[in-house]
Amino acid sequence: LEAIDHAANSPDLAELYNLLGSIYRELEMNELSEEAFRKALEANPEYADALGNLAMMLEESSQIEAAIKASQDGLLRFPENHQFSLVLAKCERRLGKSQQSIERLSKINLDSLAAEIKAAILYELGRQYDRQEISQKAFDYFSLANDVTAKLIPKNVNKGHFPKILKASSKFYSRNDFLRRETVENDTPLTPC
Repeated sequence: LEAIDHAANSPDLAELYNLLGSIYRELEMNELSEEAFRKALEANPEYADALGNLAMMLEESSQIEAAIKASQDGLLRFPENHQFSLVLAKCERRLGKSQQSIERLSKINLDSLAAEIKAAILYELGRQYDRQEISQKAFDYFSLANDVTAKLIPKNVNKGHFPKILKASSKFYSRNDFLRRETVENDTPLTPC
């Protein structure tokens, strides 16, 4: 952080701090990540990516109230940035408000989104329906998320959350309770992807 502080006159200071915060986040160094994202916002208060990354890091580190506050601020300032809706939905799930989360995410027009955020929203919808034990809808959303993610993997192999999405949804597909429920409902067993 000190080396970046010396570059304080750089027009890219906010981007540098945001990048550093992202690196710390991937390394699960949450305190340093939060500090870097906040410095990015000090350098440029209108930097939506830094605010979105801060909100995601706060949610991932179970700082739910702070994540909600950052996401609500982000939605007010950047209403077209659906990363804030996604973080709010994750917080709602953690607070036991799955239906509210599903309603929030279902309002988003997925066709207009970049593939990365689209995959993350589809995956979160799958998690929400799985929480409510609505297996077929969960399966459908996980499958859609995997389809979108599979197209991204060659470009982004081992980057970000895509390997996590594939790993987590494959756990869902192979769960005995899911396969057993589907077998009973449809009289034919489903094969995990």
